[in-house]
Amino acid sequence: EILPSDQLNRRAVGICIAEKLSKFKQQQAIEFMRKLQKELNVRLVFIPMTAGDRRCMEPVYEILRADPGNVLVDCQEPAEVQNVVKSCSLLLSGRLQLTIMGLNALVPGIGVANSSKIANCLNMFGLPVFNNQSTINFNELFEECRRWLDEPDFTERAGDVRKKMLVRLEQSEKFLELITSSGVDMKDIQAVGNELMPELIKASVN
Repeated sequence: EILPSDQLNRRAVGICIAEKLSKFKQQQAIEFMRKLQKELNVRLVFIPMTAGDRRCMEPVYEILRADPGNVLVDCQEPAEVQNVVKSCSLLLSGRLQLTIMGLNALVPGIGVANSSKIANCLNMFGLPVFNNQSTINFNELFEECRRWLDEPDFTERAGDVRKKMLVRLEQSEKFLELITSSGVDMKDIQAVGNELMPELIKASVN
């Protein structure tokens, strides 16, 4: 079993630290995680996506492993990661892949990264991002965790966003099929593009 059951039946917060923390920032992060556990009654699930992530998280996990509910998972396959993510109620991630897996499972996520890709992904779902290149306000991060752990409408709203994204993906595939077809006039491409993906056709024309 990748994610052992928690004897206290607490909700799980998935965490992926994707950069080495300074001693000061690591201490702040540990205090923040302890506050999460104490005040929000959660367990911590550390989810490394790379060997580098694991090296970043091991020192933090070693300090917090006294709580038997906390776990550093060892996933070898994407399907294993996805199953762990589905078991979480909230995800704090510095990795785009893990953020996408969380949203695919309709798990709310908070980005902790200096990444426009993560920010753009989460913004579509109305979720926040904290820039880890600056001083993180851990009090604000805690309040966002409290908010999204207890957000009753997220699953429904996120499901609607996901459906729209899948429609856009299908439209993009149709548009790409059209523009790679031989013998198609540019005016026909424009007409279909204006209907299916106006932002793409506008970019291609300009």
